[in-house]
Amino acid sequence: MKQLLFITCFFCMMSGFAQRQMEYLNRGVYAINQGNGKVFVSWRLLATDDDAIAFNLYRTAGNKTIKINKEPISTITGFTDEAADSAVANTYTIKTLLKGKEQQASGSSFTLKAQSLPYLSIPLHTPPGYAPNDASVGDVDGDGEYEIFIHMAGRGRDNSQAGNTDVPIIQAYKLNGTFLWQINLGKNIREGAHYTQMMVYDLDGDGKAEICMKTADGTIDGMGKVIGDSTKDWRNGRGYILSGPEYFTVFDGATGAALATDNYNPPRYSNENPTEQELKAIWGDGYGNRMDRFIACIAYLDGVHPSVVMCRG
Repeated sequence: MKQLLFITCFFCMMSGFAQRQMEYLNRGVYAINQGNGKVFVSWRLLATDDDAIAFNLYRTAGNKTIKINKEPISTITGFTDEAADSAVANTYTIKTLLKGKEQQASGSSFTLKAQSLPYLSIPLHTPPGYAPNDASVGDVDGDGEYEIFIHMAGRGRDNSQAGNTDVPIIQAYKLNGTFLWQINLGKNIREGAHYTQMMVYDLDGDGKAEICMKTADGTIDGMGKVIGDSTKDWRNGRGYILSGPEYFTVFDGATGAALATDNYNPPRYSNENPTEQELKAIWGDGYGNRMDRFIACIAYLDGVHPSVVMCRG
């Protein structure tokens, strides 16, 4: 059995013909050192780009800038530079071509440091006993570049398994490694793959992403504010959380501050403290094995505005 919740965010009023509300992203140029003098450079094709768009790619090393593609790049958004000197810093710049006229867009350059690694390395504030797990991305400050949201997973348990777990922790970072905030979901949210589906998106159309997820008594937002009653412990003797209030919270993407909290829907049952028999009658078991499996997504249900879809069971 699966129940659905549609939380529709209609904060952006649009006039004239309906056009889908989209996030702003820059060109997103990025370069990776592949070794042996090869550098792979990639960039974004935007939804607003003209069908006839093409690109030129430039490399700057020291005071020398050269165009490294012989013909305009029109069928892909990637290029391998086979003549780069990895011992020095190389700056790659993309310029768009429309009707033969060259233009430069925001976020169109990237500097690859000398002797760089073949991957992006970000220092993490990983709590003791935890490890980075699921991640999502969103632009929290409106600059057109993504930040990364990471679920730090501690000791977790599948919902078919009894026993207490560590508290789930969510962190946010800029891609340069700057730590932004940490949300502690608290002891009344179990740790594991099934329980926390964090949705990251610009829901109110202000150009900055929010993050939303299921919360509970004792959740601490990125500013240190407690949601609900921190004195409550709804875990039963087997470590399951089968009673007590369930919340849904939207957090500010830049600060982790709780912006709005409401009751989580769909609920376990029609009241907050169902019996094992009542849960079994609905879900097929009385210990949360089916009940506490969650999935979620972002959908344009009206074709214009983004909505959060939460599923249970």
